[in-house]
Amino acid sequence: MRIDAKRMKFVLYDGLGIPFKDNSFDVVHSDGVIHHAEDDRMLLKESYRVLRGGGSFAGCVYNKISPGFVARGCLRKLKFMSIYCRPRQGSTFLPEILLCPIARHYTVSEWRNYLNESGYKQCCVFSDYSGIGRF
Repeated sequence: MRIDAKRMKFVLYDGLGIPFKDNSFDVVHSDGVIHHAEDDRMLLKESYRVLRGGGSFAGCVYNKISPGFVARGCLRKLKFMSIYCRPRQGSTFLPEILLCPIARHYTVSEWRNYLNESGYKQCCVFSDYSGIGRF
């Protein structure tokens, strides 16, 4: 499929009120966004609202059982995270919590439940241990 970039339109919004009519899209895609939303469930409901019947949602969120999530939890318990996150003098590095104040992690069953609560009934949820997807 060829995409005509001249016909593309990008819209910036807060995610809580998607500025499109109901049943507007055949596909809704969210990769690395929902788990940072202030109201993740409302964002899922909005994505379902703008999706046409028979359409597809594809998304990826953080996984609670990913090696990175587990490692960060262990480091916090061992008090290494404060050392790890302290920037060096003159460094532009910022701790993750400052860059992304909201970063949720989900289990596969939590993600499936959130999708079902939002209106998605035919869900295929899988985990690759770094994220959880629904296609």
